[in-house]
Amino acid sequence: MKRFITFLLVMLSICFCAFSQSKPVVVVAPFDAKDIEQSEMDILTEVFISEYANTRKADVVDRNSFDKIKSQLDFQSSDWSNTEKVAELGKALNANLVVVGQIRKMEDSLLAIIRVEDVNSTKILAALPHNLSKVKDINAALDKTTEWCEFLSSKASGENTQKDETALFEKKIAELQAEKRAAEQKAADEKKKREEAEKKASTLKYKIGDRGPGGGWIYFASEKPFYVWGGMDRISNGDCHYLEVSDEDIGVATWCPCKREHDCIHHILFDSIEYSKSNTGSIIEATHQERLRSYNCAAYACYNYSTATTKKGEWYLPSLMDLSLIDLNLKGKLRSEYYWSSTTSWSKWDSDTDAVIRPYKLSISDRNSAHPTSDFFYEDKQKEYAVRAVRAF
Repeated sequence: MKRFITFLLVMLSICFCAFSQSKPVVVVAPFDAKDIEQSEMDILTEVFISEYANTRKADVVDRNSFDKIKSQLDFQSSDWSNTEKVAELGKALNANLVVVGQIRKMEDSLLAIIRVEDVNSTKILAALPHNLSKVKDINAALDKTTEWCEFLSSKASGENTQKDETALFEKKIAELQAEKRAAEQKAADEKKKREEAEKKASTLKYKIGDRGPGGGWIYFASEKPFYVWGGMDRISNGDCHYLEVSDEDIGVATWCPCKREHDCIHHILFDSIEYSKSNTGSIIEATHQERLRSYNCAAYACYNYSTATTKKGEWYLPSLMDLSLIDLNLKGKLRSEYYWSSTTSWSKWDSDTDAVIRPYKLSISDRNSAHPTSDFFYEDKQKEYAVRAVRAF
């Protein structure tokens, strides 16, 4: 569309320039005179030719060319009334207009009668009768030639009509330029929208399934920041956008080393991505530190886990919701049959003895759910199951 409008503007401009630059070719016949010296009339004719050319509204045939063609055609002064002879002379000179003038002396004044005729149709395009009162010599006429030529050339060239047509051209060009600007603005607006959409889409550096900066896999990504409560470091983070799971299982362990009859966790650990890290800290703090090993405490194994780009304390034991999201979004990444989670039984009587584990297989209905919660059960904390570590950033 923009190219088409630009093409039209160029073509209109070319046509307008051609139109505005096309000028008629004018031949000025020697002025006829009575009771005035011929030498004076020759001077008046020469001055008139020069002034008519100065209007720049016509190309004027020079006097030498005119005399030469006139002689070749044996054109006589009386032939100016012969339309066929005038047309023949005009064609020979490549002229389409002829200026014929007479100067008459009348008592105490001079009368100038000048007209511009179309060579082919002999139609009078402009006429100028001018009475120079109380003037007896040709000098007064010489002083008027500039005014006469301006008047006659404007009338003969149809300047008013040309102005109207010029105005139409300019209006059309202005309309096309406005359309072009509108098209360019529309294209700019659309480009801006695309860039904004791309910028918005690119606010997330990682997407689900990408390798994370910790060497694991991204299983959750959110443009809107979410909160993760602190663990052993007591540092909570309210500007998290991603969750990352370790590349492989980090080992096999019991949930904690506590026996059923001894001290252990005595409160419910929530099933939420926001509380997984704090769950991990609670498990470690509730156990005698000197008894903790990576093989006898899944939470401690995750707490001690580190990679080339992460350090101890960044990783933690996933909640049931974390494991559900991993299995849902990273199909096939959980290769063991069962995994420990940091979520305890929701019953306060069982929370110190049972923990939730997550099978690696989900039902079809779970995979299409935003909150998969099936296929879990409670197990004694002294059983050994696979462990995966997760982290938020």
